[in-house]
Amino acid sequence: MDMFYYLSGANIALSLRNNLFHKLNSSLFLPIANLRKLQVEENEIVYVDFNGLMTTGFLDLSNNNIYAIPNFCNNSDETFVSHLKYLSLAYNAIRKISKESFKCLVNLDYLIMDGNRFRSLDNNAFALLHNLRKLVIGDNQQLKDITAFAFNSSSLQVLHLYRNNFRYSKKKYKEKRFNPQTIFQTIPNLKEVDLSHNYLNEYAIVRELFASTRHIHKLTLVSSDITTIPEELLRNMPHIESLNLQGNEIERWNVSLFENSPSMRELYLDGNNIHVVNETSFPANLLKSLEVLELSGNQYPCTCEIKWFLDTIRSTNFSTKMQENWPSRYTCYYPEHLRLTLLADYLPTVAECNSLNIRLSVNNCPAAQYENFGITIIRNYHCCKCDNKEKNTKQSGNEPEASKFALVKEQDICRHDNNPLLLFLSEVAKNLIKNFKRPVCVGSLHLSKEEVNRFLLDNFSDLNIDAYFETLKSKSENNIFLPAVWYNATFSSTFGRKPDTSKAWLNTYLFFVPANFDSNHWVLIVIKPK
Repeated sequence: MDMFYYLSGANIALSLRNNLFHKLNSSLFLPIANLRKLQVEENEIVYVDFNGLMTTGFLDLSNNNIYAIPNFCNNSDETFVSHLKYLSLAYNAIRKISKESFKCLVNLDYLIMDGNRFRSLDNNAFALLHNLRKLVIGDNQQLKDITAFAFNSSSLQVLHLYRNNFRYSKKKYKEKRFNPQTIFQTIPNLKEVDLSHNYLNEYAIVRELFASTRHIHKLTLVSSDITTIPEELLRNMPHIESLNLQGNEIERWNVSLFENSPSMRELYLDGNNIHVVNETSFPANLLKSLEVLELSGNQYPCTCEIKWFLDTIRSTNFSTKMQENWPSRYTCYYPEHLRLTLLADYLPTVAECNSLNIRLSVNNCPAAQYENFGITIIRNYHCCKCDNKEKNTKQSGNEPEASKFALVKEQDICRHDNNPLLLFLSEVAKNLIKNFKRPVCVGSLHLSKEEVNRFLLDNFSDLNIDAYFETLKSKSENNIFLPAVWYNATFSSTFGRKPDTSKAWLNTYLFFVPANFDSNHWVLIVIKPK
């Protein structure tokens, strides 16, 4: 007691961090009339007595050995800490939270419970904290159950549940480990959520989780295994200002996703699997209102697909929204010979990228006129063409086999020796030699810019693939059939896996041409020669 005798009447903040205390007897601080802040982190404290902290507003007990939540009430169930607004019990060994745990913290505003050993969070665990505004429960790797009404609170505005390794999945829902429909439903004033470093890779679960979060201003879902952003996500968050989806597996999103986000000022999509950013990726009004647009560390192609993005960066103030990561963290992912080249150093010309016509139809060619069937790459689209060469009329009268196949590269867009799709095409050529007595001849089909745009990038999906082939058939000589399967080229390139060749050959009378519609989608066109 004498230790603080001469501090009577003082208005101070006191730090006792990095000592070897096993017990905190707060009655030692009774002589201090106004102990506003007490930091006792990084000791070996197991037991805490709060008698003596009547004026303390900030208390940090993190990184100790506390295994149960201390008693904040006296024998009359009145609080020891009537002024306490900030409490950290992070990185202790606390195993359980119940509704009674915090009943005497009447004015608590901010509670941190990171790094403890909870296995479950019970219903109404924080309901008696009537003034609680911010709750942080991260780094609890043992957390297995979150009850339906665990976070029931009318005052709570900020909830951080990061790095808990929790699986928000249908399986866990069926096992009643959590309820996506109610977990946030009982927090009517919730404005900020952080679920980073958990598992959120199921579309339906993500959609249900955020169905009732209309007041969200900031949503952080970093490294959460997300592959698809539900269309409804932002529709249910009309006031969102910041969305952080860094470090996920996102390749693309629906063009309507960001259409109604007038309040958004920060958007983080860095470290995903995005290949192309073009004029349909973000609405013009969003690009204008955003203060931060982080797109670094994605899998950008140094091909004509990226020209719009680069032109926009160079001709507008776009780069000012990209923080300090432009240009150092924007590099070419493919083709291989340009890999890790800065996007800023890639300069595609108008001449290289001015055509949107796709030549991809089948015509019936007199077999005697054709000798070579080539697979060529033109402006990052895989096209098929015939080399029309008159045969020497003095040669044998037999119909020639399609015996010469060439993989032709143009503008060094792809290389045969390290591209799984081209290796696959080479195998297709070998099969053609074996199985076709007559060559398959391909002429030209010209689609309008509007027709092409309907089926590129985000507009291209399972829903309109049939419409695409109807367009092809209407412009061709009815030798094009519906596709057997379509591939994701990114998956092939990343993991080095070829498409399943067994799917490419139904019989010797059908020929399948893999066609590339953008950097991610490949479709097998089925061709039947007459």
